Amino acid sequence: MTLSYDVEVDEGELILEWRDRKQLLWQEVFTENTQGSITAQTHNRRYSVRIEGKHTKGGCRIQFTEKDSQ
Repeated sequence: MTLSYDVEVDEGELILEWRDRKQLLWQEVFTENTQGSITAQTHNRRYSVRIEGKHTKGGCRIQFTEKDSQ
């Protein structure tokens, strides 16, 4: 599973966190505009994304893609 993100931070900071149930797969703190992706092996079909802004102005786009098994 791949999580792609496009983060825009005009002010403050943004925390992005990806969890596979209770296990933390990835976490990052952004203080500037950033695009990227992270790929992780997920064992469950349930996961969560937490987005937390601390005195933040800006935005965030997230997209999940699943790699074809072919």
